Amino acid sequence: MFKFKSKASADIMMFNAQGQVLVGVWGKSGDVAGILQPSEMANAIAALNAYADRYSDGVNGASQANVDTGHSPVQGDEDGLDEQVSVSWAQRFTPVISMLNASVAEQVAVTWTVS
Repeated sequence: MFKFKSKASADIMMFNAQGQVLVGVWGKSGDVAGILQPSEMANAIAALNAYADRYSDGVNGASQANVDTGHSPVQGDEDGLDEQVSVSWAQRFTPVISMLNASVAEQVAVTWTVS
């Protein structure tokens, strides 16, 4: 489990597979705790947006990154078969991008831990 922290925003929790992708997009290691300085955040936001655009359907992005897509079955499907609902990378990255924007505004770092 990844935990992202900033003095400018609430903490964000993310499953390991998705957290690995996120910090990897930043060019950082997801194996250990890390820090993103305010001077790095504009590039980090641009990298997240580019990744989300490239893998906009969530499924392809997850398969390309070799991670779980976080699909959840939908209950009550009329034909009795469960559909899969995917969460896009853009949706996953939105809270983190908000955290980065708030952190830039206040000139504070974002840190993360991995457990």
